[in-house]
Amino acid sequence: MTAERFSKWFVAVIALFVAINAVVWFKFTNQILARQGDAIIGDLARMGYITDLVHPRVNHTDLARRHLESGDYQGQRVDLVTLGDSFSQGAGGGPNRFYQDHIATKMGWTVLNLRDPPASRSPIETAMALADTGFLRRAGVRYLLIEATQRKLVERLSNPAHLTSSLSQKQLDEFYRFGNGEKTAFNFALPDTSFINNGNIKYLIYKGLYPFHDCALISDTCRVRLDARLFSIGNGNEMLFYKNDMRAIKKHTRENIQRLNTTLNALAVHLSQKGVTLILMPAVSKFDLYRDHFTNQNYPRDPLFNLLRQQQRNYLLLDTKAILGDGVRAGERDIFFVDDTHWASPASQRIAQALHKLLDTSNQLKTGN
Repeated sequence: MTAERFSKWFVAVIALFVAINAVVWFKFTNQILARQGDAIIGDLARMGYITDLVHPRVNHTDLARRHLESGDYQGQRVDLVTLGDSFSQGAGGGPNRFYQDHIATKMGWTVLNLRDPPASRSPIETAMALADTGFLRRAGVRYLLIEATQRKLVERLSNPAHLTSSLSQKQLDEFYRFGNGEKTAFNFALPDTSFINNGNIKYLIYKGLYPFHDCALISDTCRVRLDARLFSIGNGNEMLFYKNDMRAIKKHTRENIQRLNTTLNALAVHLSQKGVTLILMPAVSKFDLYRDHFTNQNYPRDPLFNLLRQQQRNYLLLDTKAILGDGVRAGERDIFFVDDTHWASPASQRIAQALHKLLDTSNQLKTGN
């Protein structure tokens, strides 16, 4: 091959490469890999390079009351403290994205959301530190809610060693910086991406694999068909879920749940001595919530919530699978976002209503009414 012929072929290949990237980017992948104005796109759509099941939404809040973050706290009396992961940080985005705002509005409460300090090994240790340093007593806290996503529940909350805390008052003050006015909301920013990127290639590969395998063989996002229209995007009878939610089932043994329960019971007793009631809120996985509606019934079932319900508890269980399952069975759409691992505002509204009922029932049992 002559140098001139080689040069022409080289230029042609480069031009084709650029053209393919440009077409894929501007027609498909830019809507999931780059922010389109103020619109939020779900994590599952990005991980799976899926562009036909995106649910764009904009963050806004119009509820009557809003929760506090540490930077907002000015020493006022607090009814409920929440500790949790991305579900507690409003990571799904969209309208009224914080379940804490729904609780504050429903109950007329002051709700304070706190994050785990870097030195804390888990929410268990953080709760112990907040109790033992006197923060919960000084703030007049009546309830402490620990939220953890279903797939992380056992590993985050079952270690009895975390019932002792070495966190000092100084460490807590330096991390939380109460009342400094800083906002600690979930960061929805996406990295800058050129129109030539490996995501375009992944999009083409995954696009070819999904018709043959629900999880495209190599993707962390799985795509399944449902027996009912439970979403408002597309035909409404398809959804995405996170493969690791299914993988986590192997950790949900009877022995592990009993160990988890023992640790939580010990924490609940410790908090009750400070006048605080512990509430556990496992955030049901999207996989587990909708699994019975998969048209492909070969997927495994997750026993976690059934095992939790069988335990003798010193704490209150906010059973999100039962709470949100009622909505799914009623045909309510978009309890979760179709393109995200996180639930949407209808779920938070149901959770606030269920908490109100749970506390009413608990208080009636205590008073014997």
